[in-house]
Amino acid sequence: MLTLPKDPNNKHLPMMMPENINGLGEEPRYNKNYNNFFKCLYNQDPDVSDPTKGNGAFYILDCIKLLEVAELLGAADAIRMTVEASLVRLNQVLWHHIADRAEAWVMIACRLKSPLMFREAMIHLVGKFHVPNGIDTELLRRLENGPVAETTWNLVTTKAKELKDKKLMIERRLLDYFPPDMMHLENETTVPGRHIYGEAIYEWQALVLFRQYVASAYTANYHHRANDGGIAFYRTIGDGGDTYLRPDTLARFHASFDMSAKGRRCLRDAVDKVKNEVRVIVAELLVDRSQAVRGPLDPRSDHLTCTEIRDEELPWYEAPVKHTDVEMNMIDLVD
Repeated sequence: MLTLPKDPNNKHLPMMMPENINGLGEEPRYNKNYNNFFKCLYNQDPDVSDPTKGNGAFYILDCIKLLEVAELLGAADAIRMTVEASLVRLNQVLWHHIADRAEAWVMIACRLKSPLMFREAMIHLVGKFHVPNGIDTELLRRLENGPVAETTWNLVTTKAKELKDKKLMIERRLLDYFPPDMMHLENETTVPGRHIYGEAIYEWQALVLFRQYVASAYTANYHHRANDGGIAFYRTIGDGGDTYLRPDTLARFHASFDMSAKGRRCLRDAVDKVKNEVRVIVAELLVDRSQAVRGPLDPRSDHLTCTEIRDEELPWYEAPVKHTDVEMNMIDLVD
């Protein structure tokens, strides 16, 4: 919270400037934060720092101080929308600040009752939860954050478990996957003979190679148990192409299982087909719900950003009142 400067007698009173011959101080002195508060009450833009300086840090500090003054005066509801709008004007600067320090920003979002900022912070908290030293749990659960801290913590852990369960389900689906055109169901009019399965020999070989790759990745803990939460592995599957099972890998395979030039080409095509089809399995993990935009030369996010927060999961959400039939009839009569 803000504290006023002390006078020489150690009292919490504003320091007074010496008067000049006009009865005024040498320079105008006022508390900018309180002045900004009253400006907001009269629908005037607050006086904040240049957003281009210090990567927006001074601008953000002015906005947070304005919120603190309003909370001190018990009037936070009067300026929440103004502060939120001022912060959102920073656009990408704000979103990258939230990504870097989501633990602090999720509490600011609660104080502002900002769904947009709360969802952004939660996306990063959940994505980093199972990453070693990913989040500062002490800051997140600090008691001075009030009852909302425990509510937010419970939501983070719940969403983190949901994300881990989703990873496990997707990892199993990668091993269980069969290309649809390889399958022959029992209700078909004819029983498939050996020649039917023989025609799909390259697809079967491609599927074995893919499963061997995935199983090796699991054994090496490149999946959900990896230090990055498995994001590199999921991206590899999602990117497809030559990110894995590249031509040089197939060349080593052919050192033990030689084929004609045509056979090698058919196997390569079958492998590419399997890799392209399994991309959809990991697609939901790779959805980016973050507002932070990264350029082509910027490093990719080091954690998943697919978490979705529903309105009813917001800490300050209040369910709409459901009226009984009798109450509805009375409302209709009044209308």
